[in-house]
Amino acid sequence: MRSFQAHRGHCTAAQTAILSTNTTHSRGRRSQVFVTGGQDGYVKIWDTRQKASVAEIEAHRTDTGAGAVGDIECSGPGGDYIVSAGADKSLCVIDPRKFKTKGNLRHHRDFIYSLHVNGGLSFSGGGDGALVVHELATG
Repeated sequence: MRSFQAHRGHCTAAQTAILSTNTTHSRGRRSQVFVTGGQDGYVKIWDTRQKASVAEIEAHRTDTGAGAVGDIECSGPGGDYIVSAGADKSLCVIDPRKFKTKGNLRHHRDFIYSLHVNGGLSFSGGGDGALVVHELATG
């Protein structure tokens, strides 16, 4: 058993991902990692062979504070996208090849309660009853 101190406050979401070839981290190999989200608004990418995260992304942090990460989804066998839903009513799209955010999608008017990613599309459900569908490549 291995234990990590992943986040300040609660670790609120976790998911596995397979990073495809030619990523910053894998150097031409496929690599399985796990992704966590926390109450602190960060999304972190972990390689279990290391004791520290390999990437730390300020996914749901703003000048006014942090929105806890409520869910994380990874698409495709090559990990084309990592998407997180935050208490700040936004989705954060992360490029797993560069470990950088591609942007936040702010179309929800209420807390995001559900998230599913399939290929290049994300489906998210909000507290106001809205289902929002995003094409991840274009937002």
